[in-house]
Amino acid sequence: MNGRVLLLGTIGILAFVVGGVAGVGGSATLVDHNNVSSAQPVSDGNYSGVDVPGTESLYYEIDLNASEQVTVSTTGADEVISLTLIGPDQVEQLRRSTGDGGFGGDRDASLTDTANQDATFYVEVGTTSDSGTNVSLSVETVDLTDRFEPNDDFESAAPLSDGEATNLELAGEEVDYYAVQLNESEQLSVSTDGASEQMRVRLFAPDRVTQLRAGSGDTSFGGDLDASLTDTAEEDGTYYVEVDSLSDRSTGYSLSVQTPNLTDQYEPNDGFASATNLTRGQYSDLELAGEELDYYAVQLNASEQLTVSTSGASEQMQVRLFAPDQITELRSASGDTSFGGDLDASTAYTPLESGTYYVEVDSLSDRSTGYSLSVQTVDRTDQYEPNDEFATAPLLTRGRYSDLDVAGAERDYYFVPLNASQQVDVSLEETGGDLEATLYASNGSVLTRDDNTGFGDGSVSFSYTARADGNYYLGITSPSNRSAGYRLVLNSNGTVERLPTVPSRADVSLSTSTVNASEPTDLTVTVTDARSGDAVEGATVSVSDLGVSATTDASGVATLSVDAPSPGDYPVSVSADGYADASATLTVESNDQIPSDAVYDAGSAAAAFDNDRNGKISISELATAASDYAAGDLSITALGSVANAFAAS
Repeated sequence: MNGRVLLLGTIGILAFVVGGVAGVGGSATLVDHNNVSSAQPVSDGNYSGVDVPGTESLYYEIDLNASEQVTVSTTGADEVISLTLIGPDQVEQLRRSTGDGGFGGDRDASLTDTANQDATFYVEVGTTSDSGTNVSLSVETVDLTDRFEPNDDFESAAPLSDGEATNLELAGEEVDYYAVQLNESEQLSVSTDGASEQMRVRLFAPDRVTQLRAGSGDTSFGGDLDASLTDTAEEDGTYYVEVDSLSDRSTGYSLSVQTPNLTDQYEPNDGFASATNLTRGQYSDLELAGEELDYYAVQLNASEQLTVSTSGASEQMQVRLFAPDQITELRSASGDTSFGGDLDASTAYTPLESGTYYVEVDSLSDRSTGYSLSVQTVDRTDQYEPNDEFATAPLLTRGRYSDLDVAGAERDYYFVPLNASQQVDVSLEETGGDLEATLYASNGSVLTRDDNTGFGDGSVSFSYTARADGNYYLGITSPSNRSAGYRLVLNSNGTVERLPTVPSRADVSLSTSTVNASEPTDLTVTVTDARSGDAVEGATVSVSDLGVSATTDASGVATLSVDAPSPGDYPVSVSADGYADASATLTVESNDQIPSDAVYDAGSAAAAFDNDRNGKISISELATAASDYAAGDLSITALGSVANAFAAS
């Protein structure tokens, strides 16, 4: 057993026998035995008049069965008594107890241990002084097997179902095993009660190897020695509960087994494909079963803000929002595990486009919990929408404009005409989040800006004096791409007419700028806004010299199939509403490369007639050469070179 040390010295052994072996029971007087050969067997009972000499120890023997607990104690000692329990090998010390020699202390001793085998065990009785003393000796044995024995391994695990099992026993180092049948998503709660030693409970998977959960009792002052654990099955099967006394001392206990079913009305919803459709409202009696994830789908319009929050969770929660592509994570929020923190989570997002968005709810501890889910949607469009580009910016003059909204990553633009030397004062009030205000020139260049993030005073305001008459634009954005309401105060008195809007500039990029003549190629053209980098959808892309054109998709991409017959530079033109015309150049090079296995030499007359550049001369190519000879455009020597190449082909 753990903690057992070897008995040192050459002391004799007093033995006593318990159960089934003839001995002195009840109240009796023991004869002194100071060596193992004369050890007197004893059984359960109280023995008086035992004279313990101060110069040597007395020894007794006792027969114990496996899982049988023995308690030996003395009473009436005048000197400090020591008791030692020795194993069947007559050497190994199993337990030792010594009385208290301090002032007013109890000089008697007591020890308890549980046999791990059927055998004869030995007890040494002595004093720590040279003076002898007379004591009474008590011997008590208890059979610690219970109705589930033997259940000390996986193979012999006792089957249990919902309920409480009482009058259970752990005999010393013994470990008890129980088997519980669980369905997928079924939660198991196991707890001990009434233990006198520190308990440990462990849960094992059906493979009998993987430890899923463990719980231990508390040995601190006032702590609960009993243990408990909770887990949720990931699959149907037999799960195993191991119960252990961490002190390796015997104890009685009760065991409670509870298996509530954690499926809710929306199961199964553990993936994007099975996500439960939700609308605005409150959803209660929801369950997360261990490592399970719950998914929900919400239909949103552009600029419609979604706020999702959990409540009532007993574990740290996480809420994540995904885009319609089911890949892009848009928002994520977690509960607070610090002292007094809120374990529930909440997040908000405003989309720029309509679609189905997905909410993932998770217990970060992978422990089961019930929860409620709140889904709120708010339309963040205001009276000036749409105004997310210069071309749609509404005209503003001096005044206060209320109930305005920036919807997530949206940008609000306002048109402010100014005269040269005229000052404009801009401020944002009652902001519902982090905001940034920027004044732009008509060509999109930034003139000044301010925000309420960082180490500023929390306000948003600036002044600017125009250097020339013109169209100026005020842009309002959220640096964090989170929706926010605001009030705009504008102090300006522009008198000039609104000038024609300067078209935005587009950037054009080609997948390749060089192709070979007479070689069909798919050319990818990407069109983006030169200022923001955003894709330009619906732009017309054309190569007029080749008679091909296409329109860009939502990613700003168009694909053209080009096959230029001759070398040269071919303009690729781009036109789009609200943008100045743009272009790029596609260079077509001569395809003069001759295959390494050509039947003619580079630079020979035959090379000029190999139109398909396959290194051979066909009958039609030979006929062309003959026609040129007949017309006087080809010499007889050159014709012979073409004919020889034809013959070699």
